[in-house]
Amino acid sequence: MQIYYAKNDTQIGPIDIVDLTPNEISKETLVWHEGLVDWIPAQDVEILSNYFSATPPPLKKKTNKVLNQEKKYEKRTDAIGFGILLILCRVLFVFILRNVEKAETMLIYGFIFLIFWSLSIRMVYKIAKEQNRKTDGWLFYVFFFPSMALITIGLLDKKPRKSS
Repeated sequence: MQIYYAKNDTQIGPIDIVDLTPNEISKETLVWHEGLVDWIPAQDVEILSNYFSATPPPLKKKTNKVLNQEKKYEKRTDAIGFGILLILCRVLFVFILRNVEKAETMLIYGFIFLIFWSLSIRMVYKIAKEQNRKTDGWLFYVFFFPSMALITIGLLDKKPRKSS
């Protein structure tokens, strides 16, 4: 038997009932077929009873919470900010070191940069694990380009875990 149904205020059909794909229509979808005077909800059409009996029950709330936890991951603005701070510090160090002739001052600024560099390596490693990413590539990236690695990883979304 062929039916017509309404989707987004548009009449679709005629379509044979056996050609309906799962979830193509819902119980509330308005349906019409030959013999009906007016459009009625699909759940009131007797020949569609088998179509709706195969619909699984709704997911339990616990499952929805687990699925939504992955979606709630927020971008790491702390990493982005630290990456920008690292760039600004480098620019500042260049201007300061241009005018400094004391080796002690240069050594202090070099030590400060070394601390920032090691902090950025630690931060990128931690975020890469948090985002389910391979840490080896990120460690290589942060070793040579710490500020860019921080900004990049801070902008990325969390990768979904591979199901086993």
